[in-house]
Amino acid sequence: MHEGMSVGIGLYWPLMIGGATLYSSFPVDLVLWIMVGAYGAMALFAVVTLPVEFDASRRALAWIKDSGTATVQEYEMSKDALKWAAMTYVVAALAAITSLVIVLVQLLGRRD
Repeated sequence: MHEGMSVGIGLYWPLMIGGATLYSSFPVDLVLWIMVGAYGAMALFAVVTLPVEFDASRRALAWIKDSGTATVQEYEMSKDALKWAAMTYVVAALAAITSLVIVLVQLLGRRD
């Protein structure tokens, strides 16, 4: 997993706990806007890294095929494994976007 992505995922729970702590100490709207910014940055990073991951998988498959280090069966297994490895980035991006939407709904759906 890309180092930046693992940092972003590692920040998820501290952001949740920090948001809950700030929630009781600061105006609710301010805390929610801070969370929107943080989750927005995580979602943007997750989406931006998607093409990088898919390209890395494509290049790895090309290397496996061109180097002749794998049999046809091993190549097909590698292809499947790399596809699903790349899909983990898609799931991470969807999770980040979902978290952002949840906070936005909380913020925009508030009735004072």
